[in-house]
This record gives sequence, C-alpha cells and structure tokens, in this order.
Amino acid sequence: MSFKKNHSHSQNFFFTLIKIFLVVAFFSFVIHTTFTQKKGLKKYEDFALKIGTMVHLATILPESARSQERSKLLFQMAYDEIDRLDQIFSRYRSDSEVAKINKSPNKPHKLSSELAYVFEKALSIHKESLQSFDITVLPLIKLWKMSEKANTFPSQMQLQENLSLVGIKNITYNQEKRTLRMKKGMQLDLGGIAKGYLIERIRDIWKKNNLHNGMINIGGDVWALGLNERKQSWALGIQDPENEKNFLKIIKLSDQGMVTSGDYQRYFTINSQKYSHIIDPRNGLPIKGSRSLTLVGSDMLKIDAWATACSILGPDQINSFLPRFCEASYTFLYENNANELTLKSSNIKKAKSLL
Repeated sequence: MSFKKNHSHSQNFFFTLIKIFLVVAFFSFVIHTTFTQKKGLKKYEDFALKIGTMVHLATILPESARSQERSKLLFQMAYDEIDRLDQIFSRYRSDSEVAKINKSPNKPHKLSSELAYVFEKALSIHKESLQSFDITVLPLIKLWKMSEKANTFPSQMQLQENLSLVGIKNITYNQEKRTLRMKKGMQLDLGGIAKGYLIERIRDIWKKNNLHNGMINIGGDVWALGLNERKQSWALGIQDPENEKNFLKIIKLSDQGMVTSGDYQRYFTINSQKYSHIIDPRNGLPIKGSRSLTLVGSDMLKIDAWATACSILGPDQINSFLPRFCEASYTFLYENNANELTLKSSNIKKAKSLL
C-alpha cells in the first residue's frame, strides 16, 4: 500500500528502522542529560506505521497544554499528507495513480501536476546520473525477488527480457500535455524519489503553520527543521554496517535532510549469499562494494534520488557527478579492490549546475 522501495526481508528491515528511531532517541537523551535544556521548550513526539514504514515526527514548542494540542494537529496534518500522496505514488494500492498507469502502461495517461513534477525530476536525475537512477527498474527487482524464492540466479535470457522493459528511452512523454505512455510490460516505481518529495511537503505544511523547529523521519530519511529543544542543531548517527552498536559519524543538521542507502539492511539471499537490493538498471545486476552511503543536503527530493544513483555509480565516480548536479555532502563506506572497507567523505559543495 505504499511507495516504499522494494526489498527483501521486510521484517528485518522493520526492526532496523526501529533501531534508527532508537538512535535518534538515544542522542536526544544523551544531549539532554549533558546540556541544560532551555527553559520552557519541549519536544513533542509521535510515532506511526505508514506507507509500509515507521514514521517519527517531532515538534519543538513552548511547554504547555496548548502546544500539546497544537502538536497533535500538526502531526495529523502530516499523516493526512502522507495518505494523500500515497494515493498518487503508491504502486501497492490499486486505486493509486501510479498503480493505474502500471495496469495499462501502453495506453496514454494524463498525469496529475504532482506526479508530473516528480516524474520530470526523475527524468532529469536519470540523465545526469548516466542512467543509474531509473524509475522503471521494477521488472528487474521483481525478477530478483522471484529468483530469491527459487534460490537460483536469473538466467541470461531472463535478464535480457527484463532489461528490455527498463529504461526511460521506452517512455513517450509530452511535458506540455503531461501525457505518458510506456512500452507494454513496463512499470513505474517512484519509491526512490517520492519519499523525499513527501518529506518536503510535510516540512512546507508545517512552516506555513508557523512551526519552524521539529523533525520528520520517514523510514530513516530525515529532515531536521530548525533546531532542537535546546536551540542546538539536531544530532543524528550514521550506523556502522559492520557493528550496529557503533556509528560511522555523528551528523549535526539544521534545515537540512539526510538520506542513507546501503546493502546491509535490505538484500536478496541466494544460495546463502547476500546480494544488494539495489539493482543497476543498466546491466540488471545487484551492485557490489557499496555498503553505506549517506547524503546530507537542503534539497530532500534530490538527495533521496541521488543516494541511490551514487550507490550505483560507486566511489570512483561520485566526485565526478554529485558536485555537478546536487548540493550535498556524503559519507561513503565501500569495499575497495582489495575487499577492504574504506570510508570516504566530503563537505557540501555548490552544484555547478546551480551556480
């Protein structure tokens, strides 16, 4: 029922998400006990299971009964927006706009303004990223899920058949009329970009309602709005994939988003061997070497999509593409040619295309 990213071992992933939320709570507690909380400010929180994942919302307001009621209204606004956008972007619910397109891909479809907006952003990132980000990769993901159930690798013929159903080149799109037609058998999956858009929408709704400090965490993708209850930047930890009790880095955020993509939380298992859930749409194979990639930036939609793209492009190409098209910093843990784990990071730089 959601526009979540496709994956295996959903139960393990669910518990991993809970760990992510506990990490946020842990750092809030540690900082709270270390520093003196500004008098009168309080963090109001709410948790919910939405669109197939955990949602953690927080508002920072003066401590009062009125603020508590106001927070409840703000939380409900967020949940209402999640439900509204789920009716557009979900590929799981039969009444969504995307699901209706997927039922008859070779017929012309008039896109809503919001679906057209996100679709066009996806097209741009597809071109900028050497086709590594592709919203038509779903047939390949389904193939690997079937192969996992059969505990056997897909054949070369199966890969080629499904690769023929992947690629923006197989889509006819009229931007002026907002009409889309795809090759028969193709399917859209905007899970790699729609969550970023959703978080931006909730952020904007909160701002319009005069909330300037808070946090939105949807399935581990986080937007830190303003400051926390101590009037300090929000502190978030990047989990070490080799040891879930450790953190690769502590990131401090204010009016920024953070997205992590990796193969240690979600994967396919064939013949007792784990393979990344991230499929390279150019060759149909799971990516290798990219263990964890975290992007931090001010454009949530972009960093959501580029986290997937950069995981596929790998450490050798990330500096050639990310600075050109996306204003973001990164923390990249990957295996080098000697199968040694290497940590690579950068600071935020202005995207050349934005200068």
